[in-house]
Amino acid sequence: MFEKTKALCDSFLDMGIPGFDMIVYHNGQEVLRYFNGFSDREKKTPVRGDERYYIYSCTKPITVTCAMQLYEQGKFSLEDALSDYLPEFRNMKVQTQDGLVDAKEPIRIKNLFTMTSGFGANRAALLAPYQDPTLREGMAVFAQSPLLFHPGQRYQYGISHDILGGLIEVLSGQSLQDYAKEHVFDRLGMKDTTYHLSVEDIPFVAGLYEYDKQNCVINRVPVTAEKVEKRYVNGGGGCVSTVTDYIKFCEALRTGETLLKRETIDFMTRDHLTSEQKRPTWEGKTHSYGLGMRVPVGDPGWTDFGWSGMAGSFMAVDIPHNVTMFYVQHVLNPPNNGQKAFTYQYALEDMGLV
Repeated sequence: MFEKTKALCDSFLDMGIPGFDMIVYHNGQEVLRYFNGFSDREKKTPVRGDERYYIYSCTKPITVTCAMQLYEQGKFSLEDALSDYLPEFRNMKVQTQDGLVDAKEPIRIKNLFTMTSGFGANRAALLAPYQDPTLREGMAVFAQSPLLFHPGQRYQYGISHDILGGLIEVLSGQSLQDYAKEHVFDRLGMKDTTYHLSVEDIPFVAGLYEYDKQNCVINRVPVTAEKVEKRYVNGGGGCVSTVTDYIKFCEALRTGETLLKRETIDFMTRDHLTSEQKRPTWEGKTHSYGLGMRVPVGDPGWTDFGWSGMAGSFMAVDIPHNVTMFYVQHVLNPPNNGQKAFTYQYALEDMGLV
């Protein structure tokens, strides 16, 4: 069983992907666990299945879940102005062809969830001049940056979920890491998942690589002590996790137990973008964007919600089919970027569900 899915994954090795790991659950039971290749290509260390990986933007659904727990508690409304809680975001400016102008609307909390805040993906550039800021200090830096467009005008992938992490800290009175550990990781038994990697953890993380598209080679990216134990906790892409940990999170979203109410998950996984906001990123696609993740929009061939990460992580939660899947590899901007979603589609086919 799952021969088509396994063959697809193995074909990634032929592209130069050092190794991968994936897991599929159906009706709450593991039906596939498959890994191959090397967790460390240079040392020829085979994938064992217990490696930790930088999951990059698969962090976002975790951060969003933390925020929606606070939403269930009545801590905020999606229509609230962000500046009601983080005053530095009051009186934002927008960069236009004619220079800076006042934002027509305040950034609302819903704009963070839906990535319609006006912020782009310029985290590293904005924080570069500062010496290891905290997340809260990072908020002050971001607030000084002009927006790319007026809040609510369109979708733009960027640092909105970093800012959502800052909001979680203000509303909960805890650091993002401490809040997530208490209310998500510990609750699900995700013992190897964290926003804050320590130096001692480095040997247990799979080797990180990057695809050089110009030369069609995959090079090792050194992960050294100065890259970890930073004070800035990245709500948009900072988590490290394992396949067996992350599937617990996927299952919690599928069942509607443990973390959030069923109705909250249904609300999160609706299409929250207007037709205008979808242009050009989501227009005419099989999915749109909900509150922090891709969501299906009526194509019967695609019934999953979830997200993916820059080094190759991919999550899918399919409530109609009672299926969850998590696939992970460790290559930044990988050559198989457009094919990872088909691991989920092939798994459905192999199970006879489509």
